[in-house]
Amino acid sequence: MPNINKDTNLLESNWGLWLPLIIWFIIMISVSSYPKLEIPQPLGKMSDKYAHLIEYAILTFLLTRAWTLDKRLEKYNTYSYRYTIILLLSIILAALDEIHQKFIPGRFCSSLDFIADSIGNGLGIIIWNIYFKIRIDTD
Repeated sequence: MPNINKDTNLLESNWGLWLPLIIWFIIMISVSSYPKLEIPQPLGKMSDKYAHLIEYAILTFLLTRAWTLDKRLEKYNTYSYRYTIILLLSIILAALDEIHQKFIPGRFCSSLDFIADSIGNGLGIIIWNIYFKIRIDTD
């Protein structure tokens, strides 16, 4: 039974690890559910693809962060296993998001969006590794 009186910091708890990921995913699905979403395109027709890339880089960064720092998952934290599972999970989420958009009026399922999402997934893992290495080196 957990000790309720124990003074714990939210950021050190499992909620502190997983809550940012959950909030980001809810935001992503909410935005994805808007019919015919018009976004500014300062970079031309490819602006949409950059948005997908950034959106999924953030998602995968948060997923990698939570998985890496959650002590309950330590036995699954071998380098290859962790990143294989995270990459597969984030690619599945990207595919499900694109399929979900197929059923939203004014939206459509795009293979180019899925490719941008998948590139963002890989980028999120790379950014986490750079951040984590810098964090360890400065501690």
